[in-house]
Amino acid sequence: MVEKDRLSNADYLCYTYYLLLQDRIQEAIKVFQNVNPDEFKANLTLKIQYDYMTAYLDFYTGAEHGF
Repeated sequence: MVEKDRLSNADYLCYTYYLLLQDRIQEAIKVFQNVNPDEFKANLTLKIQYDYMTAYLDFYTGAEHGF
């Protein structure tokens, strides 16, 4: 990821997952906010992963926040 000029949505999802595995929840929430959900609605690639992560992070942010 360091060698890339710009991170993609897939990169941000992977990075968020990596942080969640380490129980670094607040950092994961900040990284996840960089994900553009419109790309998943149009392309459907990684949509399930995005939806799952949104639901999982709602436990920490509250469902009313709604990424």
